[in-house]
Amino acid sequence: FFLMAGVHRDLTAFPHDALPISGRETIPSIIKGLAEEAHIVSKDVNVAVSGPAVIVRFISMPKMRDEELKSAVRFEAEKFIPFNINDCLLDFQVLRKNEKEGKLDMVLVAAKRDLIVSKVETAQAAGFTVRAVDVDSFALANSFARAVKPAAPGEKTCAVVNIGYTEIEERRVGKDVDLG
Repeated sequence: FFLMAGVHRDLTAFPHDALPISGRETIPSIIKGLAEEAHIVSKDVNVAVSGPAVIVRFISMPKMRDEELKSAVRFEAEKFIPFNINDCLLDFQVLRKNEKEGKLDMVLVAAKRDLIVSKVETAQAAGFTVRAVDVDSFALANSFARAVKPAAPGEKTCAVVNIGYTEIEERRVGKDVDLG
């Protein structure tokens, strides 16, 4: 849910099967406790979404003006999204402008609105202000890229921890540390 620095915690102490998905009073209190333990003072956070309610597709579209692109992407997205587009929030990023072919290569992301609202409400209930919503794999990669600099003599190990409801991902980088 957020990036923690320097906190070593036995996460098996959290009763994951005792936390119902709708238990928004319990989850925010756990997040508050972890933030306090990590001495996180910033109240601005980014949240991430994942799972079957999130669709990521790489698409190409004809080159067009920026004003036309948003509605064209929405129309094109209907071909790739297996649920009602009106129940989704869409975003896209142009990755490359192919001048020779007159095309735009882009990444399209669609997520169900209720999933995003749930994540934002949980963060707000924990006392945070949500500044951005991202796909979890993109967020983890971006956090890692920003946090990790080339190793310098005596530099400490850096860890990125992705704490999800059913799984925990950890990636470490440092001198003589495996990336897996």
